[in-house]
Amino acid sequence: MKYEAVIFDFDGTMLDGVRYHDMAFRETLAEIGINITIKDRHDMIGKTQKEIFSVILKERGKEADIEGLVRKKHEIVKSLLRKNAVPSPGIVEFTGKCRSAGIRIGLASATESDILEMVLEKFGIRRRFGAIIGGEMISRGKPDPEMIIKALERLDVEPRKAISIDDALSGIAAARKIGMFTIAYTKFSGIESDDSDLTVKEFSEIDLDNIQK
Repeated sequence: MKYEAVIFDFDGTMLDGVRYHDMAFRETLAEIGINITIKDRHDMIGKTQKEIFSVILKERGKEADIEGLVRKKHEIVKSLLRKNAVPSPGIVEFTGKCRSAGIRIGLASATESDILEMVLEKFGIRRRFGAIIGGEMISRGKPDPEMIIKALERLDVEPRKAISIDDALSGIAAARKIGMFTIAYTKFSGIESDDSDLTVKEFSEIDLDNIQK
């Protein structure tokens, strides 16, 4: 199979960003008297911000302005990443290899697109991405494949001719639903997946020539 595109997840894949979302969710919810654990949040990784806040409020029997919570959490994350974001080891080099090989690159994440754009600019690789789909552009998060499909449509590539790289089981499940080649990136999440086609801890382990055979 000749693969024509790679669709990246963002937090936990392109950078160790999940912890900043954890911090922002906890700070935002604490202001309305809700305390959550890391497990509470990680059980919902891949879902949109609205979905996560809706589930937590329902579980705790509380009402609040979800749009307001999303905005507050967004600003906290944006500030944290502006100051602290660093690229995953090897990601800059790997995206360069993809471009050199003529492979189109997309990004599909529940994180809002202005944050995605800001971080990619910070890393110096924004121009390598032909499609960026953020959380405000979708109605359903992973494991629904909606965001991945939208990224592939912008790149004009069929799912079966594309590779997904994700650090979460929900993302791997979403990509498998539409027939993509799936790579589980485990450096930060430590996930164990029997469903992915390839599991790596470092981007240097991904041999594009071998995958293309």
